[in-house]
Amino acid sequence: MRTRFQAMLDTFNHIPAEFIEECAPNYKSEDAVKRAFDDYLDDCEGPVTVAGQRFWPSDILKNCDPIAYGEELRNYSDLNNQLWIDTPDGWLTADDVDNIVDAWEVLPDKEQNMYLGDDADDNNDEGGCDCDDCDCNDKEV
Repeated sequence: MRTRFQAMLDTFNHIPAEFIEECAPNYKSEDAVKRAFDDYLDDCEGPVTVAGQRFWPSDILKNCDPIAYGEELRNYSDLNNQLWIDTPDGWLTADDVDNIVDAWEVLPDKEQNMYLGDDADDNNDEGGCDCDDCDCNDKEV
């Protein structure tokens, strides 16, 4: 059974990047999210000195255990009451994704077609898309 969140992400994956960028006030690049997490981790733990050499906790975790680093990065986003979603264009909050999907779904077909670069006439009732990785082509017309 698909959850509402999975359905929302399926819809989101079909929305053009240009529309997403216009609607995403909290958009952050992947680098920006990682920098904020690194700063948080370094501030909480402080530098580590080994044989007179100073190391930052974020660098240690990132280089010694990249899987744990990724898990802690996700935990960090939860601590900030933000679920960051890694999209092809960067990171968005779950609330932003939800708002973007809502805005896209109420956008008239003619305006959606402008974002999609689709010159089809307004009375095109075929529905679906050209992707192979979802079931949107199975929708009844």
